Amino acid sequence: MPTNAQAIKTTGWQQRYNIVLLCVLAAFICYIDRVNISVAAIALQEEFGWSNATKGLVLSSFFVGYMLFMVPSGWLANRLGGKIVLGCAVLWWSLFTILTPIAALVSLPILIITRILMGMGEAATFPAAYSLYGRWIPESERSRSLALLVGGIPLGTLFALTTTGWLIEQYSWPSVFYLFGASGVVWAIAWYFLAYDKPADNPHASAAE
Repeated sequence: MPTNAQAIKTTGWQQRYNIVLLCVLAAFICYIDRVNISVAAIALQEEFGWSNATKGLVLSSFFVGYMLFMVPSGWLANRLGGKIVLGCAVLWWSLFTILTPIAALVSLPILIITRILMGMGEAATFPAAYSLYGRWIPESERSRSLALLVGGIPLGTLFALTTTGWLIEQYSWPSVFYLFGASGVVWAIAWYFLAYDKPADNPHASAAE
């Protein structure tokens, strides 16, 4: 069984680039799902007759879940591994992104609970990615890899701000949550097949040794 360092040195280089790319995409999806409601809230406010205070409550409820689960998600990533935590987190928040229109139609409290649960999922994004980077990325590459990961934040924000309004105009506001949520499901499928928790888990690296 090769050690982590051996796997990185031989054939792990290609796989660690996959890890970085998928983590960057996870950060990108995280922020398109987080930011889209900032634009969609205008349509929601108009349709449901929300006051500005109600709209603010809906927008801020996400951060309740985010703050509550930030530390536990880091513990889970160290305990269970970054692959399972990040994979489950993306599926979790994508599910609640897709459920957002249904929750809004049911009631305001259900929508707020949905947003809190979505925030809990997104809280695991960076702790899980950092855990994976610690196992996969050599110290000489970590600065660049982290810069790429953080770069997913403005890219996702910009994408959401520039596309959400157009999607609402063309297809109505629920389409934003269905489409953006579905992107996380597609990511999770790729993650399941392409990601490994540590280099020694990569069967290709093991075969090369």
